Amino acid sequence: INPVGLKLDNLTLKNYVGGFDLLNPSESKNIYFAQFGFASSEEGIVMPNNQTVWGLKKTDNTIKALFTNPQNITFEVTFKLDENYMFDVEQKVYNLSGKGVKISSFVRIFRAEGEGLENTFISHEGFIGAFDNKLNEFKYSKIKDVKRLFFPMQSEIVWAGFVDKYWLTAFFYPDTACSASCSF
Repeated sequence: INPVGLKLDNLTLKNYVGGFDLLNPSESKNIYFAQFGFASSEEGIVMPNNQTVWGLKKTDNTIKALFTNPQNITFEVTFKLDENYMFDVEQKVYNLSGKGVKISSFVRIFRAEGEGLENTFISHEGFIGAFDNKLNEFKYSKIKDVKRLFFPMQSEIVWAGFVDKYWLTAFFYPDTACSASCSF
């Protein structure tokens, strides 16, 4: 977990045929990472951003990322890794500012098309997701120039992510009334 901008960006399966990189840093040639954050349209609130350095606390299979802004609002993201190598991520806000604020959380996956992707005719490679009551698939070639897909709040998103020949990186939402943003 990269504390700068709170990215899950350097994930390798060490024992898989000599090691296999699932996620790569934003500074690498094959960009592929997940980012967690918060947003607000309220003026004067210092929100965490791509340059924010989060404090990390590790215990067993849990890592807590914390950032407290000058208004005394604490942002917390907890990462738990289970026995099946699945991450459970929980985002919370603790408002001790003394005034009401509107803040929402977000997750996004940044993906460069990457090298070495195989052109398969029997499986899908690219963006994939279950939303608006159907499975949606967008090949890399179809979305290459779009740069961003955004699904508004009224979209019912069950899960969304990227799939290659053997791997899926996706977010599954506990409640389906949420928004998602994926950038390329």
